[in-house]
Amino acid sequence: MSKKTKKEKIIAAYRKKLRLLQQTNQPTELPNQETVKTANKPEPVETHHQKDEQKKQNETNKEDFVLRKYFFVDFRKSVVFIILIIALEIGIYFAKLIK
Repeated sequence: MSKKTKKEKIIAAYRKKLRLLQQTNQPTELPNQETVKTANKPEPVETHHQKDEQKKQNETNKEDFVLRKYFFVDFRKSVVFIILIIALEIGIYFAKLIK
């Protein structure tokens, strides 16, 4: 017999939990189509590795938000300075034309 892979172990653990839940919640009515559809879809079982990845992803999202914030603040300042410089050049140009 071959060894179980991680996915097979997760699926086996999920099946055990599902069996226990079904034994404790034995329905008295027949299940309708909606419950049958949702029962067939296995819920993802979060592992410690997945939780770590989610934490890292949340941290990178926060860092990206801060970087974007500073980028747009610096970008606005740059645009304002560029507009002021161009306006100054146009003003100097027309001042020379008038003299």
